[in-house]
Order: sequence, then structure tokens, then C-alpha cells
Amino acid sequence: MLSYLLNNPVYENVARKAMDSIFSRRNSETGLLGNELNIHTGEWLGLMSGLGAGLDSYFEYMLKVILKNFQEMFKKYCQKLF
Repeated sequence: MLSYLLNNPVYENVARKAMDSIFSRRNSETGLLGNELNIHTGEWLGLMSGLGAGLDSYFEYMLKVILKNFQEMFKKYCQKLF
């Protein structure tokens, strides 16, 4: 949102890099994320997964990115229909 408001992609790029980094560290067997990450090593300290505190924000931000992209696509391709 900060990138959008300031018309500066640097904040969005850093946020996307962080999201990609977290996603790439999901468990290779289950595909799930842990609930606590060591910021120095990138290793999971907590292996519990779910939608409770600690993980719900990650999914909330992913949903916001999807909705933002959908809104942009709608404006670009569908606005002329209405």
C-alpha cells in the first residue's frame, strides 16, 4: 500500500521478496509453513502450522495481494464493459 500511495515500487518489491522467501521455506513434505522463523538463519523454530495467531497475517497479506492484482486486472480489461 505504501508503494501505491507514494507511487514508488521499492516497498512492494521488498515485501514481495519477503513473501517469496517465506513461501520457499515451507515444509517439503507437507507444503505448510511453520509458526516461528529464525530471522538470522531462515530455519523454522516452530513447526506448528494452522490459521491461528502467528500465521494468519501471512495468509491475510497474500489475500490482499491477490485482491489488489484482481482489481488492477479488472480496471485494465473489464472497465470498458460497464
